[in-house]
Amino acid sequence: MGDPTARIPGQRFRNPAAMSPSASAPDSQTDAAVPEQAPTPKLQRYQAARRPVVLLVALVLLGVIAGLIYIGTKPAGNDPVIPSNTPSPTSTRTPPPGGFGVEFQSSSGNVGGYWEILEWEWDSQGVLITMRITLDVGDSLQFEWFAFDNANAGSWYPDAHRSTIATGTVYRGDPVTGTVYFNVPRGKLTVYLCDKWGMNFTGLVVPE
Repeated sequence: MGDPTARIPGQRFRNPAAMSPSASAPDSQTDAAVPEQAPTPKLQRYQAARRPVVLLVALVLLGVIAGLIYIGTKPAGNDPVIPSNTPSPTSTRTPPPGGFGVEFQSSSGNVGGYWEILEWEWDSQGVLITMRITLDVGDSLQFEWFAFDNANAGSWYPDAHRSTIATGTVYRGDPVTGTVYFNVPRGKLTVYLCDKWGMNFTGLVVPE
C-alpha cells in the first residue's frame, strides 16, 4: 500500500493530525465550562449563632457586677433583727454586792433564765440562803432544790419549815425571791436548782 500522506503534485499538504476524527471533536472535559460552587454558609450560620450567646454572657456578667456593687454599698443596719430565745449573758446581770449568779437552761432549750444567791448565813444547825430566780425563756417553771456536801459526800433537801421557797413556781417577767434552809454541817456546799422532776439545771457553791 502507498503512503497516505504522500502528496500528489498540485495538492495542498494537510496535517494528518488535523484529519483525525479525534482531533476535530471538541474536548468536552477541557472546553466545557465548569460551574462555580456556591460558598458554604456554615461559617455565616456559626457566626450568627454566636451573637446571642455572647450577649447573654455579657448580660450575666453585668448582673453579677451590679449585685456586688449593691452589696458593697448597702448601708449597715438594714438587716432584719431576728429575736433570740436564749437567756441574756451573765455579764449583763448585776447581783448585789457579795452575791453571785448563773444562767440556767433546760436541755430542750424551752426554759431558761438567771438564778442568783443574794446572801447566806451559817448557824449551828445549817445555812440559810436568800435566792432569786428570773425566768427569761418559757412561760413558767416549777422548781425545787437539793444540796451536795462536798466534804461528806452527802445529799440534802431543804427544810420546808424554815424555807420560804423550798419549792415553787416562777413565771416569765415575775422573778421569785425567797429563802432556803439546809440542815447541814458547816462546810463547802453546792446547791442545785432543779425542775419539778428533779432534773438539775446548774449548781452554785455556797462558801463556808
